[in-house]
Amino acid sequence: QRTVAATIGEMLRGFGPHGSISWVTSNEEALHMVAGIKPKLIFVEQSGLSIEGLKFVRDLRRGGLPGKAAPVILMSDERSVSALRAAQNAGAHEFLVRPFSADHLLKRLDAVASEPRPWFETASYAGPDRRRFNTATTPVGQNRRKVVTS
Repeated sequence: QRTVAATIGEMLRGFGPHGSISWVTSNEEALHMVAGIKPKLIFVEQSGLSIEGLKFVRDLRRGGLPGKAAPVILMSDERSVSALRAAQNAGAHEFLVRPFSADHLLKRLDAVASEPRPWFETASYAGPDRRRFNTATTPVGQNRRKVVTS
């Protein structure tokens, strides 16, 4: 996991100036760090030796921490629709499949920086709007869902 963190750190340095980069090895340590610094961006493994990424994201989003709405990019070795849906349903902003290139990383960073999505909190979900596509083609004010009347 530290190797991935170091690689991402090097890629971020290559993109230009940035703030400090920290890494942690457990969900508890990550939540404690978020509570103290209000991060601008979080990368998390979907699963690792001591990290449960989906649980971390759900705990972050549901917690009362000041950084709970920070963009989260969840990384995984699994390339499947179910893994992507799990990340979205947990509240991750982006999903990055390993191995990835600097270009893939830059696209995810661009997505969270230039296209911020509205924040939602409901009884069953907290996180960014999960709808990502075709929203620009729907006229403002028009109901996107079909209404059935009897």
